[in-house]
Amino acid sequence: MKRSYIKWSFTDSIREFAQSNLLNIDQLSACNIEECARMIVNWLQHINDMASKKVNISTSSACKVWYTPELRAMKKTLMSATCEDRKKLRNAYTKAVRIARRNHERKLAVKMKGGVWDVLKKKSRSDTPWEVEVEGSITKDGKVIASAFKDAFVNKILDLKSPASPEKLIEVVPQVHDTWDFYAVTKQEVVSIIENLKSSDATGPDKISSKLLKEIKFEISPALVVLVNRCLTEGCFPQCFKYGKVVPVPKKGSRKHLKNYRPITMTSVVGKVVEIAANNQLTLATDKYLPSTLFGFRKHKGTADALIELTDEIKRRRAAGEFVVALTCDASSAFDLLNRQLVIAMLKKLGSGPRATSFFESFLDGSKQFVVINDCCSEEWSLDVGSGQGHVLSPPLFNIGTLSQYYWSSISTLFGYADDGSDLISAPTTTECNEKVRIVMNERKRW
Repeated sequence: MKRSYIKWSFTDSIREFAQSNLLNIDQLSACNIEECARMIVNWLQHINDMASKKVNISTSSACKVWYTPELRAMKKTLMSATCEDRKKLRNAYTKAVRIARRNHERKLAVKMKGGVWDVLKKKSRSDTPWEVEVEGSITKDGKVIASAFKDAFVNKILDLKSPASPEKLIEVVPQVHDTWDFYAVTKQEVVSIIENLKSSDATGPDKISSKLLKEIKFEISPALVVLVNRCLTEGCFPQCFKYGKVVPVPKKGSRKHLKNYRPITMTSVVGKVVEIAANNQLTLATDKYLPSTLFGFRKHKGTADALIELTDEIKRRRAAGEFVVALTCDASSAFDLLNRQLVIAMLKKLGSGPRATSFFESFLDGSKQFVVINDCCSEEWSLDVGSGQGHVLSPPLFNIGTLSQYYWSSISTLFGYADDGSDLISAPTTTECNEKVRIVMNERKRW
């Protein structure tokens, strides 16, 4: 059985080509921002094509790394054995194969960064053909499957979507009197952003990986400085970075059912450089104004911190002689349902200036996605809600857009992490505590 894959290798000759064919900075500065972004992407795609080569390989056991010459000899002996010896030889061969595979996976666990978990993830990614139930029948047609996933993902959001009244949510959040705005970044900042990217072969719709950016960070950084600074100071996020490639990833249950998949969206890594630069300035300006009980997607705050502080607060109130109730809530598809006008209003509440506000309005507007199954793509779709799946800026904007929930109830304290929240409610008597729980439940429903 044969299959092909793209072998990626960055050589000295490719680096020399990149160094002798650098992008024209004056041209990038003079054109409109969309053309600037596309010129950089096209240049990177050309370099990437030079480093990519299609390779055909066999998927037979004889071509597996752990399949040793000794195992091949045992199999050859087994195939030519008589009936009397065949069972004994088969058992010996099967045992040897298992030992060889197990030893190989143990070596991988030591070698790979994520240890045994990376090995398990690698084993779960098989080349099993897609077989999904669509309209009552099983199909292997990639185009049909991609379209079915697209309909399933879109319909889920449309079914959950409801009219919003952001005015009341905006009123409860205190206004920050200090203002801030985006400013230009330096070349060293851009290089640092590229260096801190996770090295990966994964790509967005433009087929550019972080591994490529890391290889030519010094060659591409002058052009990226121009792009990033134009985005920040002109308040615009290029449309070519708003596309998301959606890959369905199985959850629990049968892989033949659409409902047992979650959408994982991959976006342009070049766009991520712009987003990280924006997020660095956003975090620096707004993090100090966020509630101390908001733990998701913040530096030096994680799930462990949330659990420890929640537990400590429960113990403190219990020590004071109060009855304590934790009212927990997990919002469904919260990132995909966030009201975008509310996000912008909350940014202004936190002192966002005109350039930053314009940038985030541009970022949230017109994002598009499409499902990919093998080499087949669904039609693109775009919705008017959500903070943008697969983007660096999606989590911090979700935090800001949902800021009102921390000020919504005056008789409870909300401990939040992403779309999960726990209202801590306490009172001297059980009757009063139960009454508070009822009030908070209604308040959360209204929120």
